[in-house]
Amino acid sequence: MLVFKVADWMFLIIALDAETIEGVVFKCTPDEFDALTDIDGITQAPDCAKRHWVRVGDLAALPTAELERRIRRSYDLVVAKLPEKTQVTLQSRGGNCISP
Repeated sequence: MLVFKVADWMFLIIALDAETIEGVVFKCTPDEFDALTDIDGITQAPDCAKRHWVRVGDLAALPTAELERRIRRSYDLVVAKLPEKTQVTLQSRGGNCISP
């Protein structure tokens, strides 16, 4: 399993089995949660905040570009909750201080 964080807060989990991706988990808004979980292959993420995290178990459930957009959105949602000073630091570094 790979966990990606920004400023020590997770925004993406990639579940791996040997060399295969079994699914991805990312943050979303409650409204996005409803729309996403209506799609076959996408469910509420286990052990994560209800209605704020989804698990894409079937990567074919979303087109690649949409999945990438949702992951970026997850990052942005997490950054928006960080202290302002941390946000400023991230912006000064180009806004992509992502760490696995």
